[in-house]
Amino acid sequence: AGGRRQQQRRLLNTCFLWFVGLSGAAARLHHLTLKGDTRSKVHLNTFGFYANGTLEVNLTSLVLKTDIDFKKITIGFSLSKSKTDGVSTYTVDESDTCVLEKYNKSTRESLTLFKFDLNTNQVSVKKFGEQRQLLIDGTDKVRDVPSQTESAKPVIGADKQKNKLPAKSQNGTAGNPSKTPEKSRRKREQSSIESNKTDSQSNTVKKQIGSNDQVKAKQGKKTEDAKMETFYPLGKMNDSYNFNFFVKVMSTKEQGLYTLSFHNCYNAAPGKQGAVVFDMKIDIRARNPKNFLSAGEMPLPLLYMVMSGFFFTAAVYWVYLLLKYRFSVFKIHWLMASLAFTKTVSILFHAINYHFIAVRGYAIEGWAVMYYITHLLKGALLFITLALIGTGWAFVKYILSDKDKKIFMIVIPLQVLANTAYIIIESTEEGTSDYALWKETLFLVDLICCGAILFPVVWSIRHLQEASSTDGKGQ
Repeated sequence: AGGRRQQQRRLLNTCFLWFVGLSGAAARLHHLTLKGDTRSKVHLNTFGFYANGTLEVNLTSLVLKTDIDFKKITIGFSLSKSKTDGVSTYTVDESDTCVLEKYNKSTRESLTLFKFDLNTNQVSVKKFGEQRQLLIDGTDKVRDVPSQTESAKPVIGADKQKNKLPAKSQNGTAGNPSKTPEKSRRKREQSSIESNKTDSQSNTVKKQIGSNDQVKAKQGKKTEDAKMETFYPLGKMNDSYNFNFFVKVMSTKEQGLYTLSFHNCYNAAPGKQGAVVFDMKIDIRARNPKNFLSAGEMPLPLLYMVMSGFFFTAAVYWVYLLLKYRFSVFKIHWLMASLAFTKTVSILFHAINYHFIAVRGYAIEGWAVMYYITHLLKGALLFITLALIGTGWAFVKYILSDKDKKIFMIVIPLQVLANTAYIIIESTEEGTSDYALWKETLFLVDLICCGAILFPVVWSIRHLQEASSTDGKGQ
């Protein structure tokens, strides 16, 4: 007996520590560590920014493990803005293409690319589309292309020259006019020669002005294209690279849902998967002006609190009805009441969890653990109640058949697995390789559970139909 108690205590301590470990990752202050990763694209973070929202990224370590020449390797980050809420700009994962290949191409997508040059230890940043107005800054900038076109030197206008040149001719003909016809003829010839010179000079000035305008237009276009590209230093210590940058959404035009990703373009080519292995440590801090929640998550703390009160009111009213009509109450009704109270507590802890994430950027371990436990109990209790209602237990029959027992043996473990997958998804960083696996597991297991609880319902309907037909024959 003592040995069994010790094993139970160890199991409870292990479960508690597991929940605590998961709760530490549920935050908007993200820390991701990848080792021996070979993916061509790593989804790091998705966050909805309002105006004046900020994103801070600190790549503390990036180590490439390969014998391939670094000139052939293209790596970096991309920051894309979704065209519609909840949908990424390039949702289709094309294994043979890399978004960094668009760096030297023109695109209308709202996109910012951070391309690493491992030979010169430099990061080139280029903005496209709506993101051209984003404020992006890095440490110790190598070169900033000026944001305003330099004004050209002033060119002497044609009007001033026209005013000066005809003035001489006017003075030459107006001053001391000659009384003899020969002198007047010479003055007229001289004035015509000077006027021809003036016309030729004015045409030359016009041509110079036209050529200067063309030069200005070309220079302005080059400067406009170049000012969207900035260069920052890429730190290197031994074989580890480091880089950090800061992004700020300046106005309401740029606010929206942004996705930050890391790209290893060499592994995206056909037949080269896994050729470049990398280790990475990165810290991400996403924040809106009021709190650390994404734009779509800001109403959730208040919403969960209100819904918790609503479920509590409904549960109390349900218990009142059970006590009022106790002679027609079955055990399944009390199980439904316990489900309503469990749901109330689960939503309440969820609201408290989101509140601390909004204020501090990370969840408090105690509240997070309580939420995960109540969420796990609520999920298991929900499917048990649905399965019992489907079998007609307590109000149609008091004993479960062998088929019903097999359904419970399948549904309950699967529901525990589904809730475990949900907890892992909520508490694991998006960039980990296990995140997508658990997400697909949650979808598949939920689908199986929903299909499994339909079997007792179908069996109960058939049983009732057979019973009603037998009663009709007996009459």
